[in-house]
Amino acid sequence: MGDRSVLRWGLSAAGERASSVLGWLAGGVLGAAGVLRRGKPLHPKGVVYEATLTTWGRGRQWGVPLLERGAELPCRVRVSRAMGLPAPLPDIHGVAVRLDGEPVDLLFATTGTGLLTRYVLLLRRSDRAAMTTLMPLRTRSGPLQVRLSPQPAGAGRRSWVVSAGAPGRRRWVPFGRLDTAATPVRPDPDPPVRFDPVRNVPEGTGQYRWIALLRDPAYVLARRWSPPSRWRSRPGA
Repeated sequence: MGDRSVLRWGLSAAGERASSVLGWLAGGVLGAAGVLRRGKPLHPKGVVYEATLTTWGRGRQWGVPLLERGAELPCRVRVSRAMGLPAPLPDIHGVAVRLDGEPVDLLFATTGTGLLTRYVLLLRRSDRAAMTTLMPLRTRSGPLQVRLSPQPAGAGRRSWVVSAGAPGRRRWVPFGRLDTAATPVRPDPDPPVRFDPVRNVPEGTGQYRWIALLRDPAYVLARRWSPPSRWRSRPGA
């Protein structure tokens, strides 16, 4: 093994160790917050809708069937505020998508959409703002991010154009549309569902190891320290 290979290996190992330490520290903080809140440490309150993800089956070939096949996919969408601050105070808004019939979760948050700002969480007064998956997924074509762009919709409904982009490129390529029902699910508009974007990834994608080491502890400790059985009861639950 040459000197450069040894250096790359050392830097990679150091980066993974740092990600793991930061991940467990963040996980401990979020897990403790979940215990104190007796609920989700982030996005504590939300509204869940039945929805449809319509994909068009055209555009760039990513090696990800979800982006390349034309289909109408039933799913559930949860709309929430990260810190749970009341409107009209600004907050980091989020949209979580779970595809029915397969364990695929995509989580979006209000960010910028430029080459650098797509990695920056932004406070917004309204959820009618662009959102991205923030962290890239690994594909055979390279890193992939997904974006939601709000569109006009009927009364009570929500709609977004869904686009894909490579972190090193400015252009976002639309591949589908996400549309919700007009009313939340019943009888509980916010059922105790948990999303896991680290493990439940679309076919043809995977997590970069440093991202998994950074994010996974938060989900592990939140589930362990603050299970739904300990959450405060909500009207209609």
